Amino acid sequence: MKMNFYVLSKLLSNTTTFLYAGYIAFALSTLSILLKGWHQLDLYLLLLVNFTLIFVHHYLSFRVKFDADLLIILADQLDEKDNENVEQLLQITEKLDKSLGYFKLIAKDKIGRNWEIRFKGCLFLLKIQIILLILQYLVLIVLLFKLLTQ
Repeated sequence: MKMNFYVLSKLLSNTTTFLYAGYIAFALSTLSILLKGWHQLDLYLLLLVNFTLIFVHHYLSFRVKFDADLLIILADQLDEKDNENVEQLLQITEKLDKSLGYFKLIAKDKIGRNWEIRFKGCLFLLKIQIILLILQYLVLIVLLFKLLTQ
């Protein structure tokens, strides 16, 4: 079980690369509008979509990175000798839920979920982040196409 924590945390730690790629798409889209299409009102709609996408992307990146850091901390707390100690994992999970609940970072109905569901949730956030990155580049492609076909 400990290895699952490490593997998923390493996967989630790569979220920074996705965020930087999103920043590049955002910067290119914004520069394209400001330099070439600043006089066209419909391009400002794409700019608004782009701002929304980068904002949501940045928030998701923060959430995914936070999950990755939590997984590393939890994996380090698990006993080296007993890799499948369920009781220890339950105690650590309870402490985590109490701490997250104290700071209102977890909904009350999500307290006490098993780790399989939590892992799926982490992967779901990462998939949403990848979809947002694809959408950002689609906006960039549409924008460049509109600007080049004028």
